[in-house]
Amino acid sequence: MQPITELEAETLRDYYGKFARLEAADTSPIHAAWAEGVAADDEILSRLLELPRPKRQANLLFGAPCPLRVAHAIA
Repeated sequence: MQPITELEAETLRDYYGKFARLEAADTSPIHAAWAEGVAADDEILSRLLELPRPKRQANLLFGAPCPLRVAHAIA
């Protein structure tokens, strides 16, 4: 595995920041808040950078808890 560069971390930080502002802000305030949190959290960014590039997408990360939210809403 190659070492993570600062450029990669900043690129991912920018991606999540833009996702929050441009894609999620009007449609999902929860996802917008989560994306802002990811963009501000070096540890989460570092963990995401360990994944292959196609697996770093916000929709994949934020989609995982959806069944948990549905189960909680039903209970």
